[in-house]
Amino acid sequence: PKRTRFRKQHRGRMKGL
Repeated sequence: PKRTRFRKQHRGRMKGL
């Protein structure tokens, strides 16, 4: 599955960026 590099940062921007 696709993993997101960014977590717990900007809400609602590029899947957790």
